[in-house]
Amino acid sequence: MHVADVLTLPACAEARVVQPSSPDLARIVRLAHVIDVPDAQSWVRPGTLLLTTGLS
Repeated sequence: MHVADVLTLPACAEARVVQPSSPDLARIVRLAHVIDVPDAQSWVRPGTLLLTTGLS
């Protein structure tokens, strides 16, 4: 599944892409990880779709 495919799922119906022409929409998603901590990039690996509110 690609990032663009994830955005078509009902759970992502209200999601908005900041840069719709981004080549990142073609990236493969192998799993999703929900996290809401500062410096989240140290917790994820390639192929992970990071879901966060950004509140922290």
